[in-house]
Amino acid sequence: ASALAMNKDRSKALFREALVGTAPHLLVDVSSEADRAGAPASVARTLGYPVVVKPNCQGSSVGFSFVEREEDLAAALRLAGRFPGGCIGERYVPGREITAAILEGEALPLVEIIPEGGFYDYKRKYTKGTSRYTAPAALDARTTERIQREAALAYRALACRDYARVDFRLSEGGDPSCLEVNTLPGMTELSLVPMAAKAAGIVFEGLVERIA
Repeated sequence: ASALAMNKDRSKALFREALVGTAPHLLVDVSSEADRAGAPASVARTLGYPVVVKPNCQGSSVGFSFVEREEDLAAALRLAGRFPGGCIGERYVPGREITAAILEGEALPLVEIIPEGGFYDYKRKYTKGTSRYTAPAALDARTTERIQREAALAYRALACRDYARVDFRLSEGGDPSCLEVNTLPGMTELSLVPMAAKAAGIVFEGLVERIA
């Protein structure tokens, strides 16, 4: 499950099979100069701009780029291509950042992530005070239930167990788009799974006991 979840191309294919909404993407070959030269045309044809470029097999937003213009794509591909496993382009979904913690197969209250002045990148994930969080997320019941249902489907599609965190972008029209499943999400004071558990009335010690 962890290997599948870390491979964004493969996990997104399984999300689609499970009828979990996920943004269109393209696995980009950057193994040669010729492949890198042909990438802009493939990205523009398949995804358009703006587009998100990231390594296929990394986490914590390492190697992430937000690309609005074709002339910036080459640098983004070079950055993502520094890591093994290739890289992907993914259609950018404007909207809100929502995450769903799954504990023993059941979704906990949703958490909304509100980064201060930019994307929820590595710095804003791990630096205190650079992002705000709302738990439970201020969403209507129908949207909440849909995201929780799709999070549980994604969890099962990758054969996860015990606990995980499923990240979404929520479009301005109210449609969730699954980004990825984290099979070993953080458990620090800034982490989202303990925050979701607390919103469900589960204290940190109780959460650890249930996982263990």
